[in-house]
Amino acid sequence: MCDRIAVNVMCVVSGTGGYNTSDNSLSIKAGGGLDINPSRHFEIRLFDFDYYRTSFGVNSHQNNYWASTGIVVRLFGGRSE
Repeated sequence: MCDRIAVNVMCVVSGTGGYNTSDNSLSIKAGGGLDINPSRHFEIRLFDFDYYRTSFGVNSHQNNYWASTGIVVRLFGGRSE
């Protein structure tokens, strides 16, 4: 029934759109989720959560969070069982 547990971690170089290298910094994004497959053509995403931190300068940073849930419908073929 529980077919997929997803975990992801990513490091990103963020920029403000300028050409000055001091405007760039390292960011990190981490998250994960849980999907269940009740049938061949449907998948239910119970939750998906991501955290994304960007930091510019010494004391300037942003903490961003994403949370989602949803349903996937596979119209042609679906996954093999």
